[in-house]
Amino acid sequence: MKKIVVGFKDYFYPMDQFFMDILSREYEVERDDDNPEYLFFCDDTFGRTKYNYTGNAKKIFFTGENVRPSNCHFALSFDHSTDDRQYRLPLYVLDNWVNEQLELPYIDNSGRTANFSLKRLCPYNQRNSISFLVKNSNCEHRNKIFDLINNQYAHIDSGGPWKNTVGYQVGTQTDPNYSYIQPWNGKLTKEIHDFQWSKYEFLRRSKVNLCYENASYPGYVTEKLYHAIVYGTVPAYWGSPTVNLDFNPMRFLCRHDYYSDAQFAERIMDFLENMQTWIDKKEQPVFASEEQLTMSPLNINRLLYFFNKAVII
Repeated sequence: MKKIVVGFKDYFYPMDQFFMDILSREYEVERDDDNPEYLFFCDDTFGRTKYNYTGNAKKIFFTGENVRPSNCHFALSFDHSTDDRQYRLPLYVLDNWVNEQLELPYIDNSGRTANFSLKRLCPYNQRNSISFLVKNSNCEHRNKIFDLINNQYAHIDSGGPWKNTVGYQVGTQTDPNYSYIQPWNGKLTKEIHDFQWSKYEFLRRSKVNLCYENASYPGYVTEKLYHAIVYGTVPAYWGSPTVNLDFNPMRFLCRHDYYSDAQFAERIMDFLENMQTWIDKKEQPVFASEEQLTMSPLNINRLLYFFNKAVII
């Protein structure tokens, strides 16, 4: 095994653990944040100490935000790109790894949802109508669809800080789902464990999850759609206009396919009122074809191939 030394600056936990784990499948990995051969860092949202770095490491940009790469030799981002120095790594790939560590439902190498025990399935007639879990208030499209549906069509169970309607916040001590979460397994932090398990309990009890991104940009697909899929609800999505490249378009509702918010809201109501329609949508495969699975960013072998052929040479 080739030995490599990696470091991290201006990053968010657990992205460092993710890259350490993935790279250790191919290399003997040593961590040294001060004198690395390969320096990982995020966008300025997470700090600017990277600009003080004067070493000779190859600089690798990674972002969970809708921003473009800068100040780097290589980039891992949401962007669709033909540049050999850039690899598309949407945030949901990191979340899939997190779910596997926490023994939550995740998408395995076969493209199926693993760790989804039949005992955890919530029957259609025991589910709430629509779930919503948001803390960022700055998306006009998301605010408009929430107000339209909640005021004119159906009550939305909003469990985040923004537009909260349930009287508690998911992942806090007031969350009644705390009594259902599994014991901490010691992997990652207990804070992440508790929040992610609480989110799972919240989403799996709804028929539809309104999962709008913070912004619309080609390739910008975060954890929102991913979590709704693996937690067994029907996602109602808005965000990346190229989202059909990521997941099977038959598995979710996409606002980009509808002329207006009202038309989209009416379609959502179909899934609240017709059990068979809801079941048919929820039971669609995660990927539309074997080719989509092979080309998915969730295929970690593709990420390792990028490092082998472009970065670590």
